[in-house]
Amino acid sequence: MTAFGRKATKFMMKLSTARAWILLAIPNDGGSLKLIFWRADGINKAIPTLDELNDSLGWLQSVGLITGVDSKYFRTNQGNKLIENCDTGSKSIFDIWDCIDNSINMIEVSEFKLMQISEADYKYAYEEYNKEFWKTYEELCKKDGERPLLAKSGH
Repeated sequence: MTAFGRKATKFMMKLSTARAWILLAIPNDGGSLKLIFWRADGINKAIPTLDELNDSLGWLQSVGLITGVDSKYFRTNQGNKLIENCDTGSKSIFDIWDCIDNSINMIEVSEFKLMQISEADYKYAYEEYNKEFWKTYEELCKKDGERPLLAKSGH
């Protein structure tokens, strides 16, 4: 799938890794797609594709790690507990991510319903995220007395 310039490659994440990434990107008090983009980018320096989101959110909901209400996604107590268990003694976000990946990789689900985020909703959330990203980037450059060096075509 191509998502705003990102082409699927043979280097795409395995499903459990993407699902763990998305679980980590959902805040304790819930978050919209735009907030999930911010957090996912902060963790992995990438924005999840529509396919990654629909698969991950659907799977995570089917196993009881998240719930979704009115286009906002929340971790359940079970989801928070998994993260807390993986955070014990971890040295970095990548250690926590790896632990979650290993944990959810062991969960067997024969069938689940994909989340149904539309391409229009995905695109809107991405565009809102992208506007905020570049605004923040420009503010940081001004604060540091620098000229922004990158074009606003996306990152």
